[in-house]
Amino acid sequence: MLEGAESSDPSVRVAVYQCRALSLLALRRDSEAQQEIAAMIAIDPTAPTALGAVPPRFRAMVLAVWLPRLRVIVQQHYAQGKTFFRAGAWQEAAGAFHVVLNLLDYADAGARSDRVLADLRELASEYLALAQDRAGSQDAVPDNPGH
Repeated sequence: MLEGAESSDPSVRVAVYQCRALSLLALRRDSEAQQEIAAMIAIDPTAPTALGAVPPRFRAMVLAVWLPRLRVIVQQHYAQGKTFFRAGAWQEAAGAFHVVLNLLDYADAGARSDRVLADLRELASEYLALAQDRAGSQDAVPDNPGH
């Protein structure tokens, strides 16, 4: 089929799996298409938020594969953000919390009905604001005060 699934560039691998899944979907080989989508999501859990112009049937299948994994994906990015936050890596923390909020916004209906995800949305929003505030105040402090 398509070459490139072994590429070291994750975006190339995601594109290859997406192309494979679209081809299999067109051939009505849905279970195989779902396996390719699962592989795509394993490489980049945020891939469903950047599908672009795809057939509605494909988008629905991607969401059907992705939504059951959403809680784990969000929890992983949230934990990563907290780790960065505790280490004082404010910009990295803000980036991770921003990903959490983008994932939850994209999954909107499913995320709002899940209490854990709703709580993580609220916490991620607060941590994002704190991280951005601290990153901004860190930029305002001279590197070498007094010199």
